Order: sequence, then structure tokens, then C-alpha cells
Amino acid sequence: MKRINLAQALEQCADDAVLQRIADQMGLPPHVVAHVLRSAGPVLVAALTVRAAHGCEDTQAVFDALMSRDSNARIGSECAHLVETTAGLKDFEHRGHVLATRATDIPVAALSDHIAVRTGVPTQPASVLCSIAAAMLAGLIKHHVLLEQGDVTQLPGLLASQLPSVASGMDDGVATLFGYPNVRALADTIAVRLAAVAADFHSRQVSHRHSDDAPNADTIAAHARADEHHLAAAHPRVPDAPAFEGPAGGATPDEASDAVAGNRPLRTDLGTAPAPGVDAEVTVAQHTKRPDAPDYARFVAGKVYANDVHYAGSMATPAYAAPSHPDAPRQTSRVGRRARLWVPVLILVVAVVALAVWAKRDTWAEVISMLTPATSVASAPRATAQAADASVASGAVTPAAASAAAAAEPAAQAQATDSEALAADTWLVAHTNALGAPAVQALLDSDDQRPAVVDPLLARFGKGHFSASLRAGGKGAAVWLDHLDALLPFIAVPGAELTVERHRVMLGGLAPDNAEGWRQRLQQTLGPAFDVQVFDKAAAVSRATDSFLHAMAALLQADSMCNPGQAAAVLNRQVVDFAAGDDRLPPSATENLSTSAQLMKTCAVRNQALRFTIIAHADRANDGAGLLGLTQRRADAIRNFLVNAGVSAASLVAQGVGEDRPVAGTLTAAGQFANRRVEFMPL
Repeated sequence: MKRINLAQALEQCADDAVLQRIADQMGLPPHVVAHVLRSAGPVLVAALTVRAAHGCEDTQAVFDALMSRDSNARIGSECAHLVETTAGLKDFEHRGHVLATRATDIPVAALSDHIAVRTGVPTQPASVLCSIAAAMLAGLIKHHVLLEQGDVTQLPGLLASQLPSVASGMDDGVATLFGYPNVRALADTIAVRLAAVAADFHSRQVSHRHSDDAPNADTIAAHARADEHHLAAAHPRVPDAPAFEGPAGGATPDEASDAVAGNRPLRTDLGTAPAPGVDAEVTVAQHTKRPDAPDYARFVAGKVYANDVHYAGSMATPAYAAPSHPDAPRQTSRVGRRARLWVPVLILVVAVVALAVWAKRDTWAEVISMLTPATSVASAPRATAQAADASVASGAVTPAAASAAAAAEPAAQAQATDSEALAADTWLVAHTNALGAPAVQALLDSDDQRPAVVDPLLARFGKGHFSASLRAGGKGAAVWLDHLDALLPFIAVPGAELTVERHRVMLGGLAPDNAEGWRQRLQQTLGPAFDVQVFDKAAAVSRATDSFLHAMAALLQADSMCNPGQAAAVLNRQVVDFAAGDDRLPPSATENLSTSAQLMKTCAVRNQALRFTIIAHADRANDGAGLLGLTQRRADAIRNFLVNAGVSAASLVAQGVGEDRPVAGTLTAAGQFANRRVEFMPL
């Protein structure tokens, strides 16, 4: 089957017309309905993956529920009609409740309670919307399976391809419901288990049961003709999941996982006859039988990648595999034996290559350093060393620190400028250029700790191949200094970005699959004392939105909702993520700003009008020149949006401050994201 992005498909199914009709029936704002449905999707998909990962029998049970008569394969075109009336909405919710219970084997209330806590919506509306999301999700999956003529053996791959979006759209509280300590542990473990289930299916003759019902042959034929007619008439393709970039010089993960994740044509003619109740497309796909096809033509080796399942199997049988004369079975047998002899050799070669790559990975930066001409300390301009010295808050610089500052001139100047931007709770920041030369900022407890940073950098990269800006006056440096040797291999990777804030380690700058591999490695090395994460701007915006809406829901129920300080604290949770150098409001911010306007209008009606200064900040690394004017235009854009939404213009003042008030350095994307922010300050 082709891949499908279920989160995006669910969002397209619940379009503006559907959201408005559900909102009218339930008495909720449309953006609240959209937020709950968007939050319910990853939780429901996670529940499906957890059950499917238990084994083939549970996967079959999930498949049966999703393909049953309660699941509407035409949900994309009929959803708006189904929720048009109160009776229709209630029936739709009931079907979703039944589907969710059968497919996940978990009470819907247990899932919806977590969604209610996360979104700030009361439990009863959250339960209804969770069931509605389940009905939509089941219909979308059934629609996709029927179009692609899939079967139960491909369900593990379909679910495994959703794990990245599940991990980014769910919090640790939901993971504990499934028996996992956090979302990361759930995704890592489920990926492996789904791969095992997919591999186990090839040794079984799976009976394709789409329903518990057993209608007679005439009923089957009638339903088959009806479904075939409706689905062939008009059905929009659901969006494909985004592709992942593969490693250079080898097959991409998508190529390795075509059978389970769905890009190669799949054969359904190698199993037993389907049970009664099969839908039309699957029935048609199973008419042709070719029992003489050898096993190796259908299944090959499986592989497991972190947070994704890549299992090469269920490939279409090549033309030469089909017997065309009486001696064909004997020839096929000989080909099968030769293929089996090659499999161990191929596995051995792959293992040797992987071991060589792993062994060389940590020393690649040293190889680059040896091939790159060194910048000598003597050749570095004296002004550069003085600039680096000036960046040290304590004043004096030890000889070791001076040698560290004598790196390439641009890097040293950047460090000297950025060193003061380190927040009090930021211990270490590093960014490595394309040649493997890192720029490092660190906050130390005292000057005596400088050699503990500089000496390992000198030993690892050599003189002239790094820059370091060290500042004394912090607390907690001893915690991360003990783990510097474990962090250096990652710092040596070209393009790597590292931020250590108290007991959180944030990675960035690498491709998602590479970054995830490093996260797992560092988490294992550093242990439970640190929480290792990979920076994802989209996920950060999503988490901020959830936090803002949850806090806003709590504020609206409080008697002090119009207190300027409390209101500002809630408004500042939202993220207005302007594009680099742009002053146009991003679409992701309009929903939150509309909610902010509603709060201000409510307080104005109570004669407790809120008055704020909207302060826009820029990031000098990406926003370019003219930052003061750019931030003023951004603040004006937010003010104009709120005024157009009904807020009194006299209660809002727009102010742009450029890059003068950074809260983080500009070495990493995470720091740049933090600096490019908007604040609401009470007047």
C-alpha cells in the first residue's frame, strides 16, 4: 500500500463545514472542536498501534474492527451530511464509540479523559468528540485499504508509519495509559514489535476477515457491486505521509520498507480463500491465484529502524517466477535454493559494512581536521583574541582559554557576541560547521573550570579547529562537565547543534533519522539524569498551542480572569512563529490570537478592560537587517488582527524592539526560535 498521513487526512476530513456543524450541535466554538479532534487523532492511532503490536491475533482483531460495517469508507465525502442533524451526530458518535472500543480494546472514556485534561474541554464533550474522531479515523483507514487492495498483513506497516506524528502529537500522560513511561519509549518499543508482527505474518495463511457477520453469497455480491460502484465513482486520494531522507550512498528507508509501509504492489493471491463478508475491492484483488510462486519471491529480509518500521516484504511476484512449462517447479526450487545460499552472505556483508561505518563515525571529525589546514594561534588576529577575552564576564582569561579563543576569526567574533546571550539556566551551547569545527559557549561556576572544557576540545579537535566562549558565574557546571566526553562525539558531527539546559539535552542540525539515532545513543550514555530530545519547531509550536489553550480554559473559569498579570501570563504562552524576515501573520497563530481577542472582549464587557503593549522580538541570525522596523511591523500585524477581531484599538500598543533583548544564543535553531518571540506586557 501507499503510505498515508492519517493526521493530515483526519484534518482534511474535518473541514470547516464539518467543524461548523459539529460546533453548532454541541455549542462549542469551531476552533475548540478542531483542537480536540486534532489532539484525539494521535491518541487513537497510538491505541491502535499498541494493540496491533501484541501479535498477529490482535492485529487481526484491529483489522476486523476497522473494516467492519460500522466503518464508513466514504467518510470523506459524507461526513458533513452525517453530522448535519442532532440525530445524525449522535448516531455517528455511537458508531465511533463502538469502533474505538472494538479496535483498541480500551474504554473510550479512558482515552477521552486524557484529551479533556490536555485541551481544557469538559470530559463529556471530549468523550463525544473522541468517538467522532474514531469514526472518521476508521473510515479513512478502511477507504485507504480498499483503494490500495490491502490486507491485514500490511496493517503493521501502515500503523508503524504513523509513529513519528503520534510521538509529536501526544504527551507522556497518555503513554502511561498504555503501560509506557513516556512517549519516546512507546514509539521505540512499538516500532520493534510491529516489525516482529509483520515478519510473523509471512509464515501464516491469514484469513481476511473484515466483519463478524457472515452474509450469504447473494448479499456479498450485492454489497461488492455497491461498494465498487461508489468507490470507483468519486473518492479523493488521502495525502501520502511525508517521505524520509535516506542516508547517502544507500537505499532510503522508504525503499527498504515498501512492502510494509506500502509503496510496492502487494500480492493477495498467495493465501487462502477469503471469508464471507469481504468488501468489494479486496474480493476482486484475490480472484487470481498463483500457488506455484516461491516464498522468496514474496518475502525478503526485514529491518527495524528507530521510530519507524521498514520491512521489505509482500513484493509482487516477478514474471519469471510463474511456471510456464512442466519443468518450472523444479527450476523454481533450484532458484530458491540458490537464493537461500546468498541470503547469509548478503547479511554478513551488510553487517561488516555497518560495523565499519559505526567504527568510523566518531573519528570522522578528526579525519576532516587532518585534511583541513589548521589555523595557527600565531596567525589569528590579536583583535580576535581580545574580542574573545572581552566576552568572558569574569574578566581574566587563563592561557588555556586564550588558546581556545584563537580559532577562526568569524567563529570567534560570533562567540564573543553571543556569549552574553546565554540564559542563567543554559549550561552549554555548541554548533559545528560543515568542516567539523565547533563553536562552543559554556556557563561555568568559576574560572577554575576552564581547563576542564578547553583541554578536551584541544585533544579532540586540535588547535585552531574550534572556538570557545566561556563565562563564569553560573551554577551546575559540574553536572554537565562530568559528561563532556560523552557529548564530544556528537559535537564532532558536521552540522550538529547541542544545547544543555539544566538536565535537558536538546539536539538539532541533523536529518531526523540521524538525530534520532544520536538521541537514543546519548540517552543511553547519559542515563536518567538527563532528558535527551531532538528539536522540532513544528512540535514546539504544537506543544505551545496545547499549553496556551489549556491555560486559557482554566483562566476563563477563574474569577480573576481579567487580572492583567494573570492574563498576560496566559497570553505569553502562545507562539507567533513568524517566518524569517517576514512580517505576515502565520496561519498557525490566528486561532490562538482569536482566542486572545475573545478574552479581551469579555473583560471589556465586564468593565475590566485589559490593556497591553505588544512587544515583538527578532532573531538577528535569520531575520537579516532592519530588525527594528521588522519587529515593529510584526507587532503592528498582531495589533491589527486583534482590533479587526473586535478589541478596542485604544487598549493595545504595538512596539518592536529588534534584537536587543535575546533570551538565548543564535548558535542553534532552538535558540533562534526562542529569540523570535512576541510578548504581551500589561500597560
